[in-house]
Amino acid sequence: MKKSILFLAFNCMVALAFAQAPCVPGTITAPQAGYIIPDSAANLVHGCAGKFYEQIIYIKAPKDTTLPVFGTATIDSFVVDANVVGLPAYLSTTSVPGFRAPAPGNPKTNFTRLVIPGDSLACMKISGNVPLGTPTGANNLTINIRVYASNVFVLGTIDTAAALTSYNITIDAPGTGACNPASVKDLEKLNLTNVTISPNPTGDIATVNFLSTANAEYSFSLVNLLGETVY
Repeated sequence: MKKSILFLAFNCMVALAFAQAPCVPGTITAPQAGYIIPDSAANLVHGCAGKFYEQIIYIKAPKDTTLPVFGTATIDSFVVDANVVGLPAYLSTTSVPGFRAPAPGNPKTNFTRLVIPGDSLACMKISGNVPLGTPTGANNLTINIRVYASNVFVLGTIDTAAALTSYNITIDAPGTGACNPASVKDLEKLNLTNVTISPNPTGDIATVNFLSTANAEYSFSLVNLLGETVY
């Protein structure tokens, strides 16, 4: 059975630079008017002590929304707090568009934040090196957001605060999950043959083809020359 995997933003020659590259809004999309990918059901990728961690969250702010009693309202913007509560100190966040600096004088603006206009795309990247000896288990996160809406019947404009509490970053135990990736030398054990990457080297996109003698699901990770997992 022939498989094909597309690596987005994959550069075989400068993998370390890839690891530090900004996220690209809309690289992964959904048909919904508004979305956050991955959702809380899929949750965030697992990490492993001693390895590089990266998770990109893709966001689309909807154009409008329906409010109980008040009907349809226009979404002016989503505001996401850059300070993710519960995020381990060895991880940091970046975003596209970039975070706005705090604007003192108003508690609604006096913090670092990502502002996403209604009906537009954005992304946040969580990344960093997980230190050796990091305890295993889940790090529960809280992402605070505020939604600004206008054209609200009677009220005119409103803003509503909310907290996303269903996300977590789990650090796996040695020999399991993210700590147990397959290497090239393991391909025979995985029933894979005729593995090719083209073009090689590449500047942006590469296609990986292989034959599988088993009907199975496979995952992959991309490791740079420093041994860091960058994707």
